[in-house]
Amino acid sequence: MKMIYDIFLIPEKGKINIYTSFPYSRNHCARTGPPTKINSFIGGKFSKRTDLFQTGKYWNMYGCTLTCLANRQPPEAVLAFDKSGGIVFQKLTKELMDILVEKLNFKPKIVLTASHNSSLERSWFFYNDTIDQITEYLANQRVDFAMGVFSRFAFSNFSAIIFGKETRFECYTWAVPIRAGRKRSVIMNYIDEFSPSFWMLFIFCVICAVFFIVCNTTILGENTFLQSPLNAFQYILATILNQPFPVKPKSWSLRIFIAHWLVCVLVITTAYQASLWSFMTIPWRVHNIHSLQDLLDSSLEIGGAQQMHNILKAIRSNNENIKKMIQKFKVLPASDFKDIINRIEKQRNFAVFGEKRHLSSYSKDIDKIFDKDRVYFVDGCLMQSLATPLLFPRGSPLYEPINTMLIRLLQNGLVQKFGTFAGDYNRRDTLTQTDDIPQYVYTMNLTQFRGIFLILLFGYGISFVVFIFELFMANMIINRRKVIVITGPKLYSHRF
Repeated sequence: MKMIYDIFLIPEKGKINIYTSFPYSRNHCARTGPPTKINSFIGGKFSKRTDLFQTGKYWNMYGCTLTCLANRQPPEAVLAFDKSGGIVFQKLTKELMDILVEKLNFKPKIVLTASHNSSLERSWFFYNDTIDQITEYLANQRVDFAMGVFSRFAFSNFSAIIFGKETRFECYTWAVPIRAGRKRSVIMNYIDEFSPSFWMLFIFCVICAVFFIVCNTTILGENTFLQSPLNAFQYILATILNQPFPVKPKSWSLRIFIAHWLVCVLVITTAYQASLWSFMTIPWRVHNIHSLQDLLDSSLEIGGAQQMHNILKAIRSNNENIKKMIQKFKVLPASDFKDIINRIEKQRNFAVFGEKRHLSSYSKDIDKIFDKDRVYFVDGCLMQSLATPLLFPRGSPLYEPINTMLIRLLQNGLVQKFGTFAGDYNRRDTLTQTDDIPQYVYTMNLTQFRGIFLILLFGYGISFVVFIFELFMANMIINRRKVIVITGPKLYSHRF
């Protein structure tokens, strides 16, 4: 059926009568009706102020039947069988259809594509075929319009169809097992207390301390036991572990250095012990997967429907992670989508790619049984696409009245109101994100220990000055004890 703005001009005595035909009336449906007079042209002007082309002639369909092609896409577009075996909408699409029926006065006849007829629960698998069939049904005008959830990503042929008003963005992401991220190694319990930069500086300070002790004792000739680098390292290690050591420093420069070193070590070891106790007291819980890189680094298999694979390939990104993901992607066989969610929750070895609301609608049903969240959705959206609940054949006369009603509902906020039944999926994200916050590893860094390292650096400086002074005094004492003895023509230096 095409939109035809037809008018008939029939001359009469002193005037011209204007007629048109209406496709819908109490006596006929979807066909050209008898001519109906709508206006007259008399004396150079029209007798009525009316729209000659009657663009509103499709706003009242007088209870005629319109064929609607249904597309199942939970949670908004849910289909079910009534008692007579017919197809009916539920949830958002039911509310939208009821309003359209009431305002435009028509009777809907809901039909499915051939792929949908195989199984409503397996319609996700046949989605690729369904999209092609929807395009074919609309192009051949076998149906008046289509209702469900239609993403622009899903359609490659736009010449035969026209989209209704987009009502929201579709978010494509990954559904993964909860807490399937990087597992914490045992050794990290003893390293994560401090940042890597802190550990590097601390190890450098230990090396400097060993070097200072060896040089000090060797040059001044005191504490011969500490002149060995290994013994000096054992001495420094004993101070770090707060253990006694049989050797005591003799020179004042070494004593001053050890005093500053012990103050530094006292603060560092106390902070380390407190942080270590916290790691041991509160058990570590594995993080969730937060990014595509985390997903690729995990051991999870990744996959989804053929349509999702086609969408990923259509991105054509130069990102290496996306290319790796497409290579690892596994097209799933036909099955109930709840089986796939069960695999994520129980076997915990799989991640599925899809539209976030669609994935959430299945996982919520299972979570109600266990009364807790068992599926996690990767943060953000890998991609977004505009989506509409309505499709029309290109040039359809129904596009204007039905799409205008959809726009009015959108402006009044009713479409958003109907969508709030899926609000639990927003609550799920909030809970899961908040649950991750206590697991943040708080590592102490250089900023917090800046004062301690300044004290140690000051100790190095003071010790070095005292060491130079001690070395100077030792040389003076040696020179004073030196006596020159003259015997014959030779000079002999003798030290008492």
